[in-house]
Amino acid sequence: MTHAFVLCADERYLDQVETTMKSIMANVADAKVYLINETLPPEWFKRVRQMIKPFGGQLIDCRISTEQLQQYHTPANISTIAYGRLLMGQFVAESRAVYIDVDAIVTADISELFTLDLQGKLLAAAQNVTGDHGVIADEFNSGLLVVDIDQWKSSNFEARIFAYMNEHADQITFGDQQMLNEMLAGDFVVLDKTYNFMIGLDWFTLVQDLGDYAQVSINPLPKILHYVNIHKPGN
Repeated sequence: MTHAFVLCADERYLDQVETTMKSIMANVADAKVYLINETLPPEWFKRVRQMIKPFGGQLIDCRISTEQLQQYHTPANISTIAYGRLLMGQFVAESRAVYIDVDAIVTADISELFTLDLQGKLLAAAQNVTGDHGVIADEFNSGLLVVDIDQWKSSNFEARIFAYMNEHADQITFGDQQMLNEMLAGDFVVLDKTYNFMIGLDWFTLVQDLGDYAQVSINPLPKILHYVNIHKPGN
């Protein structure tokens, strides 16, 4: 079974995307990475394909133009290319894909996400966490998404979310994560926090007494570590 992953990156994140890809390939068999980008050089793809060849992995160059995306606001620490995940339906051939931010690393086999019961919903994700409120039950963090690609395509979700974003462009403060949450309005399958454990926000929730989010085993580690602070795995 091919395990399809979606990543987004520009030239500023090459170290990050290589690190995330290495963690995927080391832990998940038959991994196929769709890398959504605008201008990454062919030489880089050639080199990385040679690096992942021993793992039996695949790397697909998914070219987009970010011109249409630059009209949408993103926080200072988030690149416009992040909106590229909304275009995944144009590229992914498989029925299901796992999107992962490139400041995250996979620490274990997560192939079970490809057979997870999505209960007829478009996607599964871990609940969002903020430094002000702790876990937000009806909101997800978009750094890890398990997506029903067939439903994404058949429901014309890409066109619908861009129409929504165009209508609410002046209200976007936190990029496409905000828009995805508003569109889906809590209608998602909740993943355990170990599939998107947010390094950095764990500390905030602990010191501000915002619940037990930080109480998690490190033996074994959470299956996906998502570094949402300034310290990134690629560094």
